[in-house]
Amino acid sequence: MNGMKKIILIALLTAAAVNLSAQKLNVDSLKQQLNLKLPDTSKLNTLARLGFYYQDSKPDSLLYYGKQLLEFAQRVNNLKMISVAYSTIGEYEYIVGNYSLSLQWLFKSLELAQSINDSNRIANSNNLLGNAYKENGDYPKAIANFSTCKNISALGHDPKQNDLFASLNLGEVYALMGVTDSGLVYAQQAYKLALKYHSRWTVATLMTLGYVYYRLDNKNLSLQYFNEGKTLYEANFGNSRYLSKGTLAMAAVYRKYQQVDSAIYYAHVALNVANKFLI
Repeated sequence: MNGMKKIILIALLTAAAVNLSAQKLNVDSLKQQLNLKLPDTSKLNTLARLGFYYQDSKPDSLLYYGKQLLEFAQRVNNLKMISVAYSTIGEYEYIVGNYSLSLQWLFKSLELAQSINDSNRIANSNNLLGNAYKENGDYPKAIANFSTCKNISALGHDPKQNDLFASLNLGEVYALMGVTDSGLVYAQQAYKLALKYHSRWTVATLMTLGYVYYRLDNKNLSLQYFNEGKTLYEANFGNSRYLSKGTLAMAAVYRKYQQVDSAIYYAHVALNVANKFLI
């Protein structure tokens, strides 16, 4: 690792440690707020933020707050937040592998976002639809949805989040298809955006670069990015589906190069993290 990359990694690790502590304090505060008499908009935003907090580590809590959000948003007839709730529930369904049900919820979210002409919600719904298609192995549809998200971002609608996620996901899906030149372009673009915005999702871009270089048969760069990503995942997210997914990919790299002990070790790490994630 060169000196500049080491400095960047140390800075990201330091920020991650601070952010993880702040997130824990923040989620406790959010839960306490629900016991207060909040304005409708504040309560809706609190429920949405709680769902977002648990999307990486506790899918049952993600679903719980998604349903709470949907019930309250429907009661006060807030169409934007009903769309957010549909997305939250749809995201839960693809995390647990119910892809057809996930698509139903996510299409409802998209249709509602389109009916109120909310560009940010349209972009977000397309990104989540792309994820559902990607996880189900329907890569052409995934690319179509991610590209729509990226195109909306280019028009200036929340470019910080939408452009980063779209680039990240396009990098991954092209790598999965074996179209490694496009995968590398988008993965590098996502990495630059993550650094530009000091995003906690820098970690995901590192893992995606690791996977792209794995598909390019570049063992050294692949493991370099995977190891940097693993360190940041542990600092940023703790036990999460992302850490499980990343360490499973590391196992595949070691297996490809016949380093059996390392492959078994990282496969066990992935399994142990996944088991904790499902608790």
